[in-house]
Amino acid sequence: MVVFGKFRPDDPEVEGMVSTGRQDALELMDTIYENWNPPRATWLLNNSHLLAGVAVAAPSVVMALRMRRLFGLDRERMSLSVGFLVPLAVNSPLASYLHRTQIRDDIVLHETDCSVCVDIRSQAIQISLGVVYPTVMTYLGAIATANLAQLRITPRSLKGFYVLTKGVAGKIGSLVAGMTLMQIVISGIGVRQLYDDRDQIMAELETRFAIMDQWKRRELEQQQFK
Repeated sequence: MVVFGKFRPDDPEVEGMVSTGRQDALELMDTIYENWNPPRATWLLNNSHLLAGVAVAAPSVVMALRMRRLFGLDRERMSLSVGFLVPLAVNSPLASYLHRTQIRDDIVLHETDCSVCVDIRSQAIQISLGVVYPTVMTYLGAIATANLAQLRITPRSLKGFYVLTKGVAGKIGSLVAGMTLMQIVISGIGVRQLYDDRDQIMAELETRFAIMDQWKRRELEQQQFK
């Protein structure tokens, strides 16, 4: 049977237990999830980090297209590389990594007792990389592209930058709100489902251990009667 927790050496509950490090425990659980049957029961536990990456990549595409339209960059080739590819090359892999190490692994090993805290942490990651980062990067990328194309919309002073930023913010406010809500919903559903899947797998694992133990006892009893 697999048990996760922090125990003192003199705690009577540790009798018969084998202590292991965090990485070893994580590798053990990963092996169990990867080889679990049926596979659909552990699909989210194995792939949630990929979904987190996709969830932050989609808003980057939408925001890049929106910025191109606002700045009139539809015909500028540089707008694709500056305002679109750069955000995608950074925030999606980073979101996947942070979700895997800070959310999914935490849930698997039950390191944080407060599930709400894990949910808030997940929301912070998703909103930061799925809303704040693509909005800022595509905005700056659009300004850089407009400057290279020598468009009149390019701000020429700090005051001009402030006026432009204020105007753009007013036009993308509803889009940013929608993107934020999407990240909150995806994060909340994902985290809750990870907890449910983990609890279900651990309960099933305990049942399978109990059945195996009973089978071994019957085999031993049959051998003794022979």
